[in-house]
Amino acid sequence: MSVAVTAITLSIISVERFLAIVWSINTRMPKKITLLMIISFWVAGFAIGVPSAVNFSTIIHK
Repeated sequence: MSVAVTAITLSIISVERFLAIVWSINTRMPKKITLLMIISFWVAGFAIGVPSAVNFSTIIHK
């Protein structure tokens, strides 16, 4: 799960940096939108990671 969240976070950081360069650097994102983005990253990462965790199994060879 944390790998998915890390990948999503890095993608969003690069989008945010792109927007900061294209738009004025003085323009700040509202805290409400920032909090919503952070929560959505974790929910998306959790949604991506859960199927792997549910289907994970250990095979013991004798």
